[in-house]
Amino acid sequence: MLNHSFKVILGLSVSLFFDQAIAHEPRAIMLDNNPSFCDMYRGLSGNNDVPDFCPPLQKKTITRGSVRPIEKTQTIAFSKLINFEYDSSELMPQSHETLNKLLAVLKYEKMISKVIRIEGHTDIIGTAEYNKHLSERRALAVKHYLVKRGVKANRLQTVGYGFKRLYDREHPDDGINRRVEFVNLGG
Repeated sequence: MLNHSFKVILGLSVSLFFDQAIAHEPRAIMLDNNPSFCDMYRGLSGNNDVPDFCPPLQKKTITRGSVRPIEKTQTIAFSKLINFEYDSSELMPQSHETLNKLLAVLKYEKMISKVIRIEGHTDIIGTAEYNKHLSERRALAVKHYLVKRGVKANRLQTVGYGFKRLYDREHPDDGINRRVEFVNLGG
């Protein structure tokens, strides 16, 4: 039985419309500005047992968009780095750099046996049903991208939550809520 789930959240960029939302805990710390392999590895592994080539963590001031040392149950977010065509599940080319780094993490020897759940999320713009289906299609698009590049399909699960698990409840229509999360289920 797995005691902890670890998440890496990669932000989406576009979604639509308006309804009610349910809060989601815990809150994540957003990482942006081209996060490294080491940042992603720490987020998915949930510990500091990183490859030797990764630099040690340094304490930093915590602000929206900053990095801080990762604790075992910490949720890590990557803001607006996985983008989709408007009202679509088609990945935009600028998403490939982030996904390729994630691909390297998932293929790294210490992660190769881990099962990862890919969760799609939206903001509250649009109906609950519409956003649930859109978030499911986007999670599947990310899975297909990773599988096509060598990650075994049985290691990747997908789910779409629509706007039921907002990242920023105080700003439910903010783009920060449009994201894809990666949860390490162990293995």
